[in-house]
Amino acid sequence: MLSRTNHRAHACGHKTTRRATQPAACRTAGEQPQVGPGQIERAVRDVRVAVGLQAGFRFHELRHFYASLLIASGANVKLVQARLRHASATTTVNTYAHLFPDTDEATRSAIGAAIAKRVASVQIARAD
Repeated sequence: MLSRTNHRAHACGHKTTRRATQPAACRTAGEQPQVGPGQIERAVRDVRVAVGLQAGFRFHELRHFYASLLIASGANVKLVQARLRHASATTTVNTYAHLFPDTDEATRSAIGAAIAKRVASVQIARAD
């Protein structure tokens, strides 16, 4: 079976595989190369003992922590999706649905207020 490689072109037209970093020739002056997830994971492994993190701690845990902070602060699904760079909001919802606040009470209140407003306007119209 042949493996599929996802190619993309840089602004300069240079094509690279999805996982490859941007070649130095394609970077503008002073621009740093992209850091891959493997590099981040190795750096976290190197410092986790020094800062007192558990042996099994991974950088990915910080990603979940970041998402939970966004949700707790009231960010909507689309914003969390964008910040985590999920391909779709479905991925975000499937992963973090348990963290989003229950909106049942908010929707009941909204419908109750709309019905009360409509009833009041009908009563005023009948009184005239």
